[in-house]
Amino acid sequence: MTDEAYRATAGISQSMLKPLFKSPAHYKQQFEEEKKTTDAMVLGTITHLATFQPKLFAEQVVIAPKFDRRKPADKEAEQRFLEENVGKYCVDQKEYDLALAISDSVKNTETHTELTSSGNAEVCVFSHELPYEDIYLKGKMDWINLDKKIIVDLKTTSQSLDNDYVVKNIIKDLLYDVQQAMYQMLLDHNGLANYEFIFEFVESKAPHGVRFVKISPTGIKKAKEKLDVGIALLQHCTTHNMWSAYPEEIKIIDV
Repeated sequence: MTDEAYRATAGISQSMLKPLFKSPAHYKQQFEEEKKTTDAMVLGTITHLATFQPKLFAEQVVIAPKFDRRKPADKEAEQRFLEENVGKYCVDQKEYDLALAISDSVKNTETHTELTSSGNAEVCVFSHELPYEDIYLKGKMDWINLDKKIIVDLKTTSQSLDNDYVVKNIIKDLLYDVQQAMYQMLLDHNGLANYEFIFEFVESKAPHGVRFVKISPTGIKKAKEKLDVGIALLQHCTTHNMWSAYPEEIKIIDV
């Protein structure tokens, strides 16, 4: 399924749901703003392509020449280049090389090779089985290994991965535990229960160290409870059209 088709299909993805855990107002606001693609998002996307879909990387990622926009000839050349590469990821040489370096660091590990020894990349999963009206879920999984019943999810980070406490904070701060809970819910609803979920964390800075992480059963149980509460809150807000921000009571904070 193409990325465009996936995005056009009705459903709430894990990335769309995450702002709800700040407040309903933050969830609603994301649909009222134009979504901007950041350099970090592009790097993440092309790194995923290089890691899981190298043929698509070769087809869809191109190195953009350096254009001097002060010169009319260069401005025209840039326009032609963009027209010839519509729909592709146009990056500079540094970004291109960085994506490949990060990807190679992951692919050169025996663990990644074993995890992706069979299966498919970018698998889209949908669910209409929630006990709520008009709330559908969807997800796009980096890699699913049907033989070993494993889901692999790649995450790049600018932080050092040498400390378990840092890795734990990355997971909690970015709600990766809730993402796992949602993906496992999607699989359960499609008759694919008891899949193991493994994160591949890789440092965006050289030497691009890699760590493979699983969330403990206790941690994922808490994440599933948080997900259930979040989905119920979304249904309540949708039903009553109430999208509040933070509580108004005065709170004492120890600093």
